[in-house]
Amino acid sequence: MTRKKYFTLTIFAALVLLGVTVYGKGGLAHEGHESDDTHSEEYHSNFTNRATLTSNRDKITVCIEDYTQSTSNKALSEELKLKTNNIINEKVKKHIKWKNSGYSKEQIDIVEGCSFAPFLLDNGTAHPVYSGDMNKKLDRVISTASKEQLGIFIVDQSVVDKHFKNAPDRWSPEEMLCEHNECVEVTSGIYLTPDEVSGNEVNYLEKEILKRFGFEQGQLTSAQHDQIKKDELQKKAFLSKEG
Repeated sequence: MTRKKYFTLTIFAALVLLGVTVYGKGGLAHEGHESDDTHSEEYHSNFTNRATLTSNRDKITVCIEDYTQSTSNKALSEELKLKTNNIINEKVKKHIKWKNSGYSKEQIDIVEGCSFAPFLLDNGTAHPVYSGDMNKKLDRVISTASKEQLGIFIVDQSVVDKHFKNAPDRWSPEEMLCEHNECVEVTSGIYLTPDEVSGNEVNYLEKEILKRFGFEQGQLTSAQHDQIKKDELQKKAFLSKEG
């Protein structure tokens, strides 16, 4: 990964976390509000101005899968699917922002099993904001987006400790789609431990899902704000040398 690409992804990821709408050549990331920008048909864009983000998706699919090494069981995935379905129907679809969002025009399916593995479980990867460093892979760039727009993963506590220590949430970009030198996060992930899934407290999962739909804003720590400012200054210096 080049330094230029890393800086772009770091700042992009922070904007997504804060609930800011981010566009990539007409593609809309995360909030689900429709864009007035459109692509010329001659380019056959992979992006769309629908809330599905990419042209190969005809609906919004949320996938759920258990990736724990010791406690993996179908009952836990079924429990997470049930809780997620309740949150979508009772909290997301009844949220004050729902009616005017692009999401309200789309079918939402929740399925067990994801067509892709969680990015942070790959060897040599790191979270671009919370655990990232220049010596590790910080993103997964794909040529065709998966059908799933959001993956909710049950993972071991060690995964959370490694990538989300002191982080304000459990979000991670899973797939980045690039077009005309601009990359947009088109698939996101939420990482939860078995205890968080099976516990009686559902507010944590609810907050994570609302954030991913752009209905709840995240918070960055002061240290993360400082790092973003530092990256922006380094980016300017780097690009001025290139120019």
